[in-house]
Amino acid sequence: MKGRWKKIIKYVEINEPLKKRRQIVGLKDTLDNADRAEASIENQLSKHYTHYTEDAIK
Repeated sequence: MKGRWKKIIKYVEINEPLKKRRQIVGLKDTLDNADRAEASIENQLSKHYTHYTEDAIK
């Protein structure tokens, strides 16, 4: 059991910096393309905030 936990801990230690790097690169790509970022945010918000009116559904 001890050897298994050591392998898991090593795996987590190795992969954490890689995940952080991927997140930073993804964020930079998003910020470089402002139009795409804006469209992405609008799409995400529209899924959560919809307005139901008597005349139509937006």
